[in-house]
Amino acid sequence: MSDTWTDERCDTLTRMWAEGYSATRIAKALECSRNSVIGKVTRLKLPPPAEKLPVIADREYVRQLPEVSLKKRRERERRYARARSERRKHCFDAKKEVRAQFIARGATTTSAAYRKHLPPLPEMSKGQLRAMLAQALENTAAL
Repeated sequence: MSDTWTDERCDTLTRMWAEGYSATRIAKALECSRNSVIGKVTRLKLPPPAEKLPVIADREYVRQLPEVSLKKRRERERRYARARSERRKHCFDAKKEVRAQFIARGATTTSAAYRKHLPPLPEMSKGQLRAMLAQALENTAAL
């Protein structure tokens, strides 16, 4: 891959560009990147070719229909959610066993080691928290 633009390479670029070759095909012929070809065409201020040659594809590109990709994406999300729930279930089962072992050894339910293995508290919004505190206040006032 040559980084210098010699007179011969510039002549080849100018000739191929005028003949209608694509930047990709010119880059392959000159063994450089497509961006360097486009940059040199811009710097040389070459006019766009009158007629472009048909594009020859080296490989076949297959575009998936949006429904197919959406279907695959949803299936992948379901598999991920299923695997995540299995991991969580396994984790909670393991923590239940650990909690049972702590209780068997004589630990209290208020000890830090026991509380560390309790399931996490559910997420709640500020509104839900305020409603819960208001309910607790009413229950306390009723006593």
